[in-house]
Formats: sequence, structure tokens, C-alpha cells
Amino acid sequence: MKKITTLLILLSLSLHAIEGAVTAKVLPKEHYAVSEEIIVQVDIKSTAYSMTQSKIGLENSPEYVVSAPKSAASLETVDINGTDWSVVHYEYRLYPLHAGKLSIPPILISFLASMGYGQESQSFELRTEGLSIDIAGHEGVSADKFVLSTPHYSLKTTQNPTTDGLKEGDAFTLLVTQEAQSVPDILLTPIRFESSEYFKVYTTEPTLTSSENRGVSSVSRSDKFTFVAIKEGNVTLPSQELLWWDTKEQKLHKEQIPQLHFTIIAQPKVKTQQEDTQSINSQKLLSYIAIMLLLITLLYRAYPLLKKRQKRQKELYNQSEAGLFETLQKSCQDADAKQLYRDFYSWLESADTELYRLGFTGIGEAYPAMKDTLRELEGALSDEERGFESSEFCREVQRFREELLRSREDEESGLMDGINPRS
Repeated sequence: MKKITTLLILLSLSLHAIEGAVTAKVLPKEHYAVSEEIIVQVDIKSTAYSMTQSKIGLENSPEYVVSAPKSAASLETVDINGTDWSVVHYEYRLYPLHAGKLSIPPILISFLASMGYGQESQSFELRTEGLSIDIAGHEGVSADKFVLSTPHYSLKTTQNPTTDGLKEGDAFTLLVTQEAQSVPDILLTPIRFESSEYFKVYTTEPTLTSSENRGVSSVSRSDKFTFVAIKEGNVTLPSQELLWWDTKEQKLHKEQIPQLHFTIIAQPKVKTQQEDTQSINSQKLLSYIAIMLLLITLLYRAYPLLKKRQKRQKELYNQSEAGLFETLQKSCQDADAKQLYRDFYSWLESADTELYRLGFTGIGEAYPAMKDTLRELEGALSDEERGFESSEFCREVQRFREELLRSREDEESGLMDGINPRS
């Protein structure tokens, strides 16, 4: 009797086609301004019992930066014209990059919906309507100029060594650190110094950090430059001005990297008299001895710290994308299918969290070249006696990783060029 009842339920469900719909709207706030957070609510709706593998195509553009949620904001069931619909709410944080009319094109959304009870999933690919928002500029700033909006901002410049007298060949470093709250770190303005006839400038990769404490997000950016004096003369590094809008006081602030002045002199010529040469050699010898003794002392004291740091660096590397991929490569040599499966997902979570959530089916759809390889691995997991070619799997994963890294590099470089153009 139970089997007949279940069969009747499944039959009745199959008679009703699954419906799906998507919408997007901007949550209202008092005003919308440049680089201030805007919440775009995206809703995925279906008459099915469950929805999976959702992909929402709201991404960064030259007009705005998007911060995607890690998970859905809420899930509810609503009655629409007498029919129960499941609704999943997602909240995307959007930061406008200029004043004026901001247009968000229709958002492409795909998902799978199922009535459960072993029923096949139905695939949906829908678009929302486009959105338009009027973004207000800040008082005293032209409409096309980007100004960071934040409740807190600080700018700090550190010179090492702190001297304004240099000889040709001397060098010093300049560290410029910006800190802000409630904005993505990518919105912090890049700092630039160019080489000149007096200085050769070497730039290191900027350091970006993000953290959260009691619901308040904090970000920082550090730009480090090394200046090498190459020509004698008097030279001034002009100040650089950075603007930011205080969202608490509703006031425009100006911060400055201070002007720096240097006097560069030529290297003194070394005297050639025998007497001076002997004195210099003696001083060098004493200096070498003193340096060696100092190095020995420092190494003796620093050795435990260096070992601890090396251990910590190894732990961090093992948890990084590169370290997890190295572990996966080692598993390819002698590990079974289960170990390969675990190591593959550990690496993928670090490399691309969105693909990690999609599972084998979603990965295969996003990267068709991986479909057959993942199907082979899945078969080996379900049947331990089935043979599995781990070397072919690892070659496909290597190509898969290269494509992921290349895609991420192209996206980040394009985004940085669009966010902070310097005139």
C-alpha cells in the first residue's frame, strides 16, 4: 500500500512542470554615493522543493566593484497566486566608482531545481531585468573622479634611513601604508613614484590585507619603494594628495604624502698614498673581524627564531593553494582514488571557492575538459576494484590549474586598470 501511495505522489508531481524565476533589486537607503556600499538583492525562485548549483553573473565592471556573498542571506517559502514558491535571497555588496547614472545590465542566473523523491533536476538559465541607480558625487569633487568613502582612513609614510643627505649609490626605502574601514581593499588607491635623472626607483608588489572585528571590516594597503641615488644635485620628491570622504561627518578630507628634499653628493675619491692604503686595510680587517663576531652572535641568538619561522612558513605554504596542489601532485604517484579525491577538493577549495561548491557536475560544465577525468575518478570511488589512471588525472588537473590561474590573473589586472586610473 505504501509503495502504491508513493507511486501516486510521484505521478502527481510529474504532471506539474517546475517553474523558475529570478529577480534583482537595489535595497533602498537614504542616498547612493561614490564608493559607498549598495546592497543588490538577487532572488532565485522555483516551485520545486530544492534548488542547487546556482550561478549568479553579477561581477566587477569599470563602473563598480562587487563583493559576492559566501552563502545565501535567507531562504523562505511564499505563496504566489495560490502556489508555494521556494525563494533564495542573495545579497551582493556593490561599490560605485563614479558619480552619475550607474547601470547594471541584466544578470544571467542559472540553477537546478528538483521536486525531490528521486525526480530528475530541471535546469534553468534566466536573466533579471537591468537596474539603474543615480549615484551622487561628493561636494568639492568632480563627478568623474573616484574618492574613497569610509568612516575611517589613515595614511602613514615611513622613510628608512631618515636622512636627506646622500652619496651616489646610496639608497633608502619609502613605505606608504593606507588603512580604511568598511570598504574592499582593492579600492585603496595605488601609490606611484617614477625614476628620474637623480633616482632609480624600484617598486615591490603591494601588500593588501583584510580583517573583521565585531562586525567592522578593516583593510590596509602597503606600497614599498627603494630609491637609489644615481646623480649628484638637489632634488625634491613632490608631495602626493589623496582625497577621502568621511561617511560619519559627511566631510571631504585631504591626506598628503609629504614632500621630501635631498642633497646628493658625488662619491669621494680614494687617496692612493701607501700610508692611507695601509690604514684603510687595517680598518677593513678590524671591521671584518667585528662584523664576523657580530654575525656569529646574531646567528646564535636568531637560530631558534629562524627555525620557528621556517616551521610557520612551511605550515602556511602547506595550507596555501600552491602547497595544497603540491600535496595533490604527490598523491598522484601512489595514492588511491579516495586520497586523490580528498586532496583534489582540498586544493580546489583554496584555488576557487565557487567551483568548489559546484561539485563534479558543476566543474565539468564550467571546464568541459575535466568532465571525463572527473567521471573516471567518481567511478573509481564507487567501485574500489575498478582501475584508475592517476597519471592522466594529474595531467588534466595540471592543465585545469593553469587555466584557473590565468583566468584569475587576467581578471585582476583588468580590474585594477579600471578602478584607479592616474592622470
